[in-house]
Amino acid sequence: MQNEVNNEFTESRKEPLLPYYVYLLLNPLDHNRVFYVGKGTGQRAGAHYNDVNRLLKQLAQESEDQLTKAELTSKQAVVRNIAEAGKKPLEVIVGRYETEQEAFAVEATLLHFLYGKSSLTNIASGRRHRYIRTKEEFEEIVKNARDQENIPRKAGVDEEKVTGLRTNEYRNQKILGLEEASAYDTLAELQQILTENGFVWRDFNEPGDRYFHPGESNGYLAVIVNISGIDFNVQFTKKLKFSIQYIYTKDPSENEQPLKNLQEKLDLVLGKAKAGRKYSWLKPDKKYRNIPDIPSLLKVLESLRGAMEV
Repeated sequence: MQNEVNNEFTESRKEPLLPYYVYLLLNPLDHNRVFYVGKGTGQRAGAHYNDVNRLLKQLAQESEDQLTKAELTSKQAVVRNIAEAGKKPLEVIVGRYETEQEAFAVEATLLHFLYGKSSLTNIASGRRHRYIRTKEEFEEIVKNARDQENIPRKAGVDEEKVTGLRTNEYRNQKILGLEEASAYDTLAELQQILTENGFVWRDFNEPGDRYFHPGESNGYLAVIVNISGIDFNVQFTKKLKFSIQYIYTKDPSENEQPLKNLQEKLDLVLGKAKAGRKYSWLKPDKKYRNIPDIPSLLKVLESLRGAMEV
């Protein structure tokens, strides 16, 4: 009887886990180096490994050419290498939090101050990361500071930001709007889903591609999706609605047959070239602009791919 009473008392003292947490993924092939910082609920940390396993099974059924790191995000490529060695990423939950905002703050601090984003595979930068001193900035302080006066003051951290056009306040507000809408997380999700569904995509890191980015400082995020040799710009704002443009990375004469297929099968035509022959909207507008979510966008992209296949 005494044991039963003690067990009941022990059970009644258990506290439920707080709903939000921040976690790390460690690479067992690289001395357990941290390669990803994330925020989640439930079992989200383990879901990263399951996502990549599902992707690898899909690619294994297709041509070997698709099973390349170019088809994977940086995080997925690391997880794939770990899986090929017969291991799994190690998952460490840093802490749990009552609110999502608390978890966002810790995630961004780990990303920028503790580990440094350049050493991680994260695509998104974390909420309000511009109000956090970076690891590189801190290392410079440790290296050079001899007294308090040697520590450089950071706007938004040590002192108030001065607003106005000369301080790029317009740009800062646009980027802040993207952060608050979780647009960077949406971009990462979009890139992952494109990969899982066999689409070839790239960001705007190549010098020739940068010209075609609609402008993060204008409130846009985007990715280039190549279908049958044609580059499409898939872009969205903080409203998280997607639009598709034809971008002139090639002359349309080089894409004559795929464009002809689009017109014959989907009744799709290119609108007038905009911004100095930078892009054209796809017509009819209502089908290719203000697409409400990623699943709907995926259906549109699949219809484009199906129409252009010979």
